[in-house]
Amino acid sequence: MQISTQPSSTSFRGPEPGRVRLYDILALIVCLGVGLLSYSIGAPREVANWGVETDFLGRDVGQAQNILSGQPYTNQHYPPGYAYVLAGMSLLTHDFFKAGIIISVLASTLFGLVSYGIITILFDRRLAFVTTLLVLLALLPHSFEASTDMLANFLLLLPLWILFRRAPTMNVCIQSGLTAGLAYLVRYNTIFVLVGIPLALLFLSPAEDSIRQRICKIVAFATAALAVTAPWLLINWQYHGNPFASDLHGQVAAHFYHPEGDGSTSSIQHMQQQFGSYWDVFFYDPVRLMRNFMKDILYDRPLKLSWSVIGFPAILFAGAGMLLYLRDLTRSRAVFLLVCGMGYLLHGLAGFADRFYLFLYPLLFLFVGLAVFELGRVPVRLQEVPKVWNLSWMIVTCLLIVSAYTSFVNVRGLFLGVPVHLLEAAEILRARASLGDAIMGYKPHLAYLAKLSIVAIEGPDTIEEYLQRAKENNVRFIVYSEFEERYWKGLHALRDPALMPKEFRVVYEHIPSKTFVYEIARPSDRQKPME
Repeated sequence: MQISTQPSSTSFRGPEPGRVRLYDILALIVCLGVGLLSYSIGAPREVANWGVETDFLGRDVGQAQNILSGQPYTNQHYPPGYAYVLAGMSLLTHDFFKAGIIISVLASTLFGLVSYGIITILFDRRLAFVTTLLVLLALLPHSFEASTDMLANFLLLLPLWILFRRAPTMNVCIQSGLTAGLAYLVRYNTIFVLVGIPLALLFLSPAEDSIRQRICKIVAFATAALAVTAPWLLINWQYHGNPFASDLHGQVAAHFYHPEGDGSTSSIQHMQQQFGSYWDVFFYDPVRLMRNFMKDILYDRPLKLSWSVIGFPAILFAGAGMLLYLRDLTRSRAVFLLVCGMGYLLHGLAGFADRFYLFLYPLLFLFVGLAVFELGRVPVRLQEVPKVWNLSWMIVTCLLIVSAYTSFVNVRGLFLGVPVHLLEAAEILRARASLGDAIMGYKPHLAYLAKLSIVAIEGPDTIEEYLQRAKENNVRFIVYSEFEERYWKGLHALRDPALMPKEFRVVYEHIPSKTFVYEIARPSDRQKPME
């Protein structure tokens, strides 16, 4: 492997000069078209899914409401950037859920355009166009979900695109630092960009740059990033005693030490109580942590990324494409690989979810495209027919058809899991609720739809404990569902309405999902006949 300043002319042949502009236009049309498709799929939805949108309703909406009402930002899991964007978009939509969907649609469209721009710079437009098509199809199930994912990952790629567009002058480094700082304000895990780009500027700058010039560029990048992040770092320092304070160490601890992993809120909260910092987590059992970490990054994650993200049959080309990428490694390609590799290692500290690795999609599908177009150099004749067919475009067509079908299946699966029956339940609760009433439940969906404050259901295990919690928190309704019982076993006490005391009355039930909404009768209501 060698690092050169220019790509080898024999390693990859791009499109003819006359077709360059065509790929730019097609890429723009495809990105905008997929954005419109995402919006048409996501905008009609009225109910969030049980997955990542649970965090959106339970965390992001509340923080955006605080911002709009002038209250302080209190979440330690994420910085405040997304909450401010959500609050601003909600002023236009007058609905937080719709605002979250629109943010993701716009971010996914820009993600596609930036991916195309980066790969165009690293290789050429033909490969960039095909890679972007594969990336957008894989992203489609995420592109209309209300969450921080798409905005954070778009902002992750933006500073790299800025860095690659021109020679890394001081001005370019400042612009890249500003956008990297914005990424950090949306998600803490974007820290790898703030570390990876300075390392790239130090070790992978043009050979003519002196050490002094490289250090000056790093300082320019870091100063710009600090200028953007400083207000939040100072607030964090003032309130928590540490500018980088967060509760993410609980997720890391749960991943490595908790029997249930970091897939549930209860396991993460339990680890947050047991560990006070990353230092505590890393040195609690370093041998176990390192053993599991190496297993994750060397075996578990590559396997899951191969099948969950790249998929079959595209995975058949990814390995060869990676070798082609490494064969002629220019400085820009090395920077892209370095930064993406650091992000991959960082995310090995938590459990796997494909949405954690969206920033890797352009690189992974770039590997696929490289191998496919290398095959295109081999002419294929069919049954002595004199016309020569380009094998690469035949393979690309097959991959796009399979990717489109896989994306359709994934989108369909998301919609099948959406609890639309809660719309009916919310209508009933709005008619029965009074000002100040609260609802107790594990998931925040019904509270959001019925416009009620939510009280956490974790803690009680018996009917008596539920009644006591209800009295203390002005709880009017309690939600049970078989699905939510998987996450909090104490809900089992509410499983059978026939066994409930007279204080509980069922005001809504959905038999297919075994969902019951109980109303807690007030003292003045308990002498009235049950409805």
